[in-house]
Amino acid sequence: MFKKTTDIKECTILTEIYNSAILVFDEKDRADATEDIFYKQMREDENYLYYGEDGIAKAFFSYRKVAEAVYEMTSLYVKKEYQRAGIGQKCFTFLEEQIPKGSILYVKALKNAPWSIAFYRKMGFEDCSMEDEVRITVGKWACLLKKSIK
Repeated sequence: MFKKTTDIKECTILTEIYNSAILVFDEKDRADATEDIFYKQMREDENYLYYGEDGIAKAFFSYRKVAEAVYEMTSLYVKKEYQRAGIGQKCFTFLEEQIPKGSILYVKALKNAPWSIAFYRKMGFEDCSMEDEVRITVGKWACLLKKSIK
């Protein structure tokens, strides 16, 4: 079940999910988040929590409108113990239902997370260049992918 997050109190849940999800990285390559990061995200993005049938919050994703018919997925995190169980795919399916058909969806993936890039490609995303029609700040640590929503 998906629940739109608008209550600032839910930042604690987002923080817990994020800090669990990043455990796949080596300790030297990760930094735990604090709720402050998600307070800002709560104001700027559309955020959804995914709850399993057991009522446990297992994942969240966030997105924002960048321009007319252009969106950016800003977050997708699944708790470590629930990864590789199809939850990320469920999040994408739900997200695609929220975005108007004919739109373009962009996502940034960390270059040091090849499994993440492979996942996005499996979901239908393609590599794109920084010179595409929309400027999204990426940085040297990430690559940009896009998908047409049909």
